[in-house]
Amino acid sequence: MEKVTTAVFPSAGSAHIWYAQDHGLFEQAGIDVRVIEVRSSEEQMLLWDTARADFMHTAPDHLLRDRKRDPVALRLEGVGELAVYVRPDVPLRGWATVRWGVDGPDSAFAFVLQAILAERSIPVSVRNVIPVGGTKQRLEALISGSIDGTTLHPPFDAAAEAHGCIRLAGHLTVAPDLATVVLVASRPDLASSRLSGYLHALDQAREDLQAGGPAALAEVLGRRGWSQESSEAVAADVMGPQGLMADQSRLKHGMEEAARLRARFTSGWAPPQDIGQLIAAHSQA
Repeated sequence: MEKVTTAVFPSAGSAHIWYAQDHGLFEQAGIDVRVIEVRSSEEQMLLWDTARADFMHTAPDHLLRDRKRDPVALRLEGVGELAVYVRPDVPLRGWATVRWGVDGPDSAFAFVLQAILAERSIPVSVRNVIPVGGTKQRLEALISGSIDGTTLHPPFDAAAEAHGCIRLAGHLTVAPDLATVVLVASRPDLASSRLSGYLHALDQAREDLQAGGPAALAEVLGRRGWSQESSEAVAADVMGPQGLMADQSRLKHGMEEAARLRARFTSGWAPPQDIGQLIAAHSQA
């Protein structure tokens, strides 16, 4: 049985991966999958560039930067809406002093944050943008008070609300077509049996979760430590068109939106002339 390593973030959007692992779907497809849950994009990109991850589920924005091993996007996989949350005492302190937590200042989550703040005419200074790590790490920093605001997605948004944090707005108001997560493989791997097996197992997992409804998704998240209440609260979002049931025909358009967002907030950066070159040929149909 061929060994495969995939790098993911611990989010509700990874439910199909965990489901496939828990129910033996990878083994049925003839592969032994090791799932690495990363703490930041920097960690995930290091795993990719050093060939320690065969596949990754990541923001398409990472494909727009110089990457090793010729990565290509195969599937559109959402995590639900990205939304900016702040601690309840922030308006009393004044926006100019707010500490904004990001995965990295040069990441898609940071660009979504900037776009939402610009839409609401909220000032943000570079010195107030703090690299924290993945969404789980940013939620912990928000609750502890080491940052005042950040971008979250399900089910971390529900946890933030449970702690009294306030939602400002989501990415659907500023970049509605944005692809939040894509499945990535290297171009030489496109014809491999391990990739076809991996895709088959994930497809089966998605079908099972859709058939099982919110309860099936809640069960998967519950095994990862999330409460029944928060798991059920995000089920519709995660299993909807902004989540695992994303329309695959939107992949190219979603990556183009990611490129526009990066160009808007990165001085001197120009998007590729043809985003389609970063997408597997069979995914562009």
